[in-house]
Amino acid sequence: MILVCRTWIRLFLTFCCLNQSVVANKNELIEFKKKIEDVRRSLSQISKKLEKFKKMPYNEIVPRTSFKKKKNFNPSRTRQFNILTSDEGNAHNLVSETINKNSNPSGFYLLPFIGLVYSENLIGEFNAIEVQIEEGMGTSYGLSIGYEWTNFFSDIHISYQQNRMKSTSLPLWLKPLLTTVPSFSGESKGWGVHVSGGGRIHLNQFISFSLGAGIGGVDQDTSFSLAGIPVEEKDFLFSYQVFSGLEFRPVESTSIGLRYRWLNIDKMDFFSNRDLHLLELYLGYLF
Repeated sequence: MILVCRTWIRLFLTFCCLNQSVVANKNELIEFKKKIEDVRRSLSQISKKLEKFKKMPYNEIVPRTSFKKKKNFNPSRTRQFNILTSDEGNAHNLVSETINKNSNPSGFYLLPFIGLVYSENLIGEFNAIEVQIEEGMGTSYGLSIGYEWTNFFSDIHISYQQNRMKSTSLPLWLKPLLTTVPSFSGESKGWGVHVSGGGRIHLNQFISFSLGAGIGGVDQDTSFSLAGIPVEEKDFLFSYQVFSGLEFRPVESTSIGLRYRWLNIDKMDFFSNRDLHLLELYLGYLF
């Protein structure tokens, strides 16, 4: 009896499962049919629209081009445009001219300067005895007036230099004859005028390197006193110079520079020739 009940129960459960699967399959088929029906309706609507589009005339599909009337010509606008263009062109030309003038300067210049002087190789004659004279650091100042081109320049160089003498060296044979060290003092000064010329290399728009030389003369006054006995001589002497330097131009009309100048002055009756080394700083104006 128990076995028979189990068998019927198994059969009932199997029937229920099959029934549920059949119902589920029916529901899926119904949903699938609905989707197919929706797609068919959409395709049908698209087909109807295409048929209507084919029946439309060509001029309705491609609209005719409408030509609008030309606007009235206003000459004032053209004049205004030309004025603006002219102003912009003038501004551009002004900037270009400024750059060209800075990079390629030309014109007159006026350069005052001040510097330091170191002298060497000065020998004086004292009672037919030559004595070596050592000079201290001196000062110089002056003015350069000239004209420059793009890469060359020429000027007149006016300068004044002054040195005080520090000490003297007597010959060895004379020192044993002296009981005391003789007193010594002296100075040398002079105005110089030189005609110079040289070249200039522009490193960039604002900085340039210069190298030049010049010839002229120096009105020199040299004197010293040894053991209370004075020796003095004044004469206008031939001289020549070589110089080089760096120049900076922050604006078109201003020049700032540092220059080294070597100056050789001819000999006198009681004094030998002199070599001067000058380091000068100048600040000037360009016309």
